[in-house]
Amino acid sequence: MSFSDLYLTNSPKLISPSDNSEPVAKLFGIPFDSTHSYKPGCRFGPDVIRDAFNNIEIFMPEFGVDLEQVNIQDLGNLEHTVVAQNMIDMVRKTTSELKDTSNQLIILGGEHSLTYGSYMSYPKDTGYVVFDAHYDLRDEYAGTKLSHAAYLRRIIEERGSENIIHVGARAYVKEELEFLTEHNVKTISDSEIRIGDGPKLLQKMTEKFENLYVSIDLDVLDPAFAPGVGNPEAIGITSRELYDMVVSLKNSRIKAADIVELNPTFDNGSTASLAARLMSIIISMNIKWGNSLLNNLRDSLKPALEKIGKTFAATGLSPNVFTGIGLALAFVASIIYGIGTEYSLILGGLALLASGFFDIVDGQVARYANKMSKSGGFLDSVFDKIAEVAIFFGILLGNYTEPYLVFIAITLSLLVSYARAKADAVGIPLQGIGIGERAERLLVIAIIGMIGFMEIAVIIVIIIAGITLAQRIAVLAKKH
Repeated sequence: MSFSDLYLTNSPKLISPSDNSEPVAKLFGIPFDSTHSYKPGCRFGPDVIRDAFNNIEIFMPEFGVDLEQVNIQDLGNLEHTVVAQNMIDMVRKTTSELKDTSNQLIILGGEHSLTYGSYMSYPKDTGYVVFDAHYDLRDEYAGTKLSHAAYLRRIIEERGSENIIHVGARAYVKEELEFLTEHNVKTISDSEIRIGDGPKLLQKMTEKFENLYVSIDLDVLDPAFAPGVGNPEAIGITSRELYDMVVSLKNSRIKAADIVELNPTFDNGSTASLAARLMSIIISMNIKWGNSLLNNLRDSLKPALEKIGKTFAATGLSPNVFTGIGLALAFVASIIYGIGTEYSLILGGLALLASGFFDIVDGQVARYANKMSKSGGFLDSVFDKIAEVAIFFGILLGNYTEPYLVFIAITLSLLVSYARAKADAVGIPLQGIGIGERAERLLVIAIIGMIGFMEIAVIIVIIIAGITLAQRIAVLAKKH
């Protein structure tokens, strides 16, 4: 018998298509609030969030995802207990089992102490992003070390703070601040969120992680937006600010998420509705991430890419060296295309794929060697644009298609990149928005070109780049 069979009720309340398709996410609830001391009642939260999810609109146009058409497997609630250690043990065993069979795991609380069991089930290098009004770094609370006010301290004591990012704290005691400073926990403060820097800071802090665990304590919000929580704290962030920060993670793989501290006793329905919306967003982002051609490729090749990063990092060469090699190979591809001989399309395509390989290598080396820098990112971005222009110039010289098609393709491609750069400058991340980012465009050129249909490849690039530009403009317009 599995732990999920042993500990979960298997009485789903979430309405989802009853087909045999692979679940895009698995979900279970934890009705536990025994260490709560202010407003107990969070144990009723999981079912109320499910009820809200069943009654809100779950078509996500910003991600092109209709959750009414996908299979979200509800496994019911964890067996009820009032003993914190028992709950944590059951959560850890259940999560450890489910994480290997789930595209994404969603956990509904219950109080925040459950995260000590769930997050610790994931590998140490999994990034942990927590939205919370409190640091939860007390050594003990109400006479116990296994408390919703102490769970994060337990995590840091066991695996350190390197991969933890805390967002939105505004209520804490001196003991917690001292522990935070001593262990150098990365934070995004309430004041930084207020001036609009939250999404941009969070995106940069999470770039290095292959996988994320996201924990949302609903009391991070001002009580005006989320009255139904166990520990409300005045003068918090808005629901829009929280939404923008969660969406800033759309280019990361969110392997698991929990939403905790909903207290239906004090709610007017708005907190539950918001919790359900956040769940919808997180699932939709992961579906969008998984549908990306490049991300699918990188995910399937992850073990190999990690070895490649380690191997090339061992050379001691800077990531910028490999960025330069990628650019040089792009020029080689351009020259081969421009010559226009019998085998130019095949040889040019191979050179272009090799260029793309080193475009991946530089990032892997930067991550493995911990040499990520703003200057390196700038150089990589500029070289990418130079390489793309060179490729299209080679196609133009090779006379594979009408010149006007090449000019349209390169114009739209550069506009896609320009839109992202300008949006990043004002704090609106657009990476991952659209069906035709640079990697997808060049893969189309390389692969379809190699089989002899370069004109069709250019036309496809025009179509996907045009759609991507429109998608990014639409997202930007919606933000304003």
